[in-house]
Amino acid sequence: MTPAPLISAIIPTHNPHRGRLRRTLLALRAQTLAPAQFEVILVNNASTEIPGADFFADCAPQNFTLVDEPFLGLTATRRRGLGTARGDAVVLVDDDNVLAADYLERVLAIFSRHPRVGAAGGRSVPEFERAPIEWEREFLPLLALRDLGS
Repeated sequence: MTPAPLISAIIPTHNPHRGRLRRTLLALRAQTLAPAQFEVILVNNASTEIPGADFFADCAPQNFTLVDEPFLGLTATRRRGLGTARGDAVVLVDDDNVLAADYLERVLAIFSRHPRVGAAGGRSVPEFERAPIEWEREFLPLLALRDLGS
């Protein structure tokens, strides 16, 4: 039996943009944490189109699992991921997030140093397809697009 990973990354997705999802998975593949210490769970949330095995073979980490959640919605999808996760810690990752290479390692270090902490957050620095116009900028913090520093 394979030992349980220390941390699980859960990615909910509904009809994902292949380019963005690929970047997300490649960033998880490039983590500095040893692959045996983490798992990646992609939860397909009632997608009408999900990439095939060739796509995932090209970009997904070796510790990758695809599960289905037929009930549409982020809460149901995250619950399915949490029910599947085997790690002691969980990181919720959107299907367009590109994590820093040491992200999972740092999460484990934070929880190790602070065992009473139950939840933590990090930087959420946006990357735009086009620069936001002035009136849109005031709403970015409402979308959790902010840099709170290290």
